[in-house]
Amino acid sequence: MTEVVNAVAQTSAVFPGGMLRYEVAMPDPASHLFEITLHCQEAAPTLDLKLPVWTPGSYLVREYAKHLQDFAATDEHDQPLSWRKVSKNRWQVQTTNSDQVIIRYRMFAHELTVRTNHLDASHGYFNPGAMFFYVPDREDQAIALTIHPP
Repeated sequence: MTEVVNAVAQTSAVFPGGMLRYEVAMPDPASHLFEITLHCQEAAPTLDLKLPVWTPGSYLVREYAKHLQDFAATDEHDQPLSWRKVSKNRWQVQTTNSDQVIIRYRMFAHELTVRTNHLDASHGYFNPGAMFFYVPDREDQAIALTIHPP
């Protein structure tokens, strides 16, 4: 497992800076909480973020956003940015034309299925569709992913 995590971490360093970069940490697996950080290069005054409501192969509406906790948005200088939840799965961040927007949130992960997330002292599993925001109109853009094991 360590080799896979290290390969992912090393691979993320070669991606260009303009893409979405996700970091997933699990400092306390027994809490069932993944900690996610999203780094997004942004020039527009508003950043739209959405969580999917379905997973490929499981075509029912899912409420992944109900597991999201502690949403926060800052700029590259760690200054808070204004944000609002627009709908059940959509957030808008006022970027104040920042070069980089950093989103931090936690996902409760205590349902062990292939369409959800699970984390405990024995293992961690996540489904990107149930864990990561996407930016509308940037779905085809490559992403970088770094995993920080406990």
